[in-house]
Amino acid sequence: MQPLPAKLLSREVHAHLREAWAGPLKAAGWKRSKLSPSAWSLADGGDSVSFWVQIDKYGWWDGFGSELTVEFQYDAGAPSPLPGGLDDRARYLALLADDDVPAVLEANRRVRASLPPDPPVAIPGFDPYPKDLEAHDWTPAQWRQVDVWLRYYRPEHLQWIADFLLPRFGACARALRDRRRAALATS
Repeated sequence: MQPLPAKLLSREVHAHLREAWAGPLKAAGWKRSKLSPSAWSLADGGDSVSFWVQIDKYGWWDGFGSELTVEFQYDAGAPSPLPGGLDDRARYLALLADDDVPAVLEANRRVRASLPPDPPVAIPGFDPYPKDLEAHDWTPAQWRQVDVWLRYYRPEHLQWIADFLLPRFGACARALRDRRRAALATS
């Protein structure tokens, strides 16, 4: 049996993402935010969009790894350190282009395939990977109804997440900002 990879602690995950994103995000006008150790905000006129990385609250599962998601928030005024209403927030998958959704699912399947054949189970019968990793003939819109987190088990999975999300942050921020501005204009 192969030895399990070293546990990727949340502080290491945040540090890796900050390092991977800092230069390009700063160059694009993003500023560090205090929402989380991996949070950024982009002002646009009188409003802004922030995002932060949220790591699975259950942490690391030996033999399974962990997962994270990225939450975006629209702030109609200056960037806020407090979470806005649910209408002002969206997870990354809801903001990705349709052709990006299959890449997330495939990456999660690659993580699953890299797990040991018989990972240790802390709770008998418990598998922290839900059914969203199974192949479904769903459209991107249907996948957006499922809260798909980004899985990682080895450092290279984390690097894929960093590389995949970085060029999409601007488009995700614009999508949320435009959606919220339109909704606020009609209310």
